[in-house]
Amino acid sequence: MSKNSKRPKITQYGIISDTHGDVESVRHALNTLKRRGVGKVIANGDLGDNPGHLARVGAEIGMSGMEAVMLPGSHEETKHFEQATR
Repeated sequence: MSKNSKRPKITQYGIISDTHGDVESVRHALNTLKRRGVGKVIANGDLGDNPGHLARVGAEIGMSGMEAVMLPGSHEETKHFEQATR
C-alpha cells in the first residue's frame, strides 16, 4: 500500500444466536456490540421459540439501528420467521 493511499474500511460484524426469545439478553448483546464499534449484526437462528418471541426479538434488532441479517434456526417455523422479518 502506497504512502498516499487510504486504508480500506474494516466492517465489524457481531453474531448473536440461540436467544430463544430472551429480549433482555438481545438488548444487552446489541448494546455491547454497538459500544465496541460493531455496525452490522448477524442473528443466526433460534431467536424465538414462538411467533411472539420472534417478533419481539426482531423488533429489538430493528430498533438497534444496526444493519442486520436474520437467519432462521431449528426453532423457527418458516411462516412465522417470514412474518416477523418483513
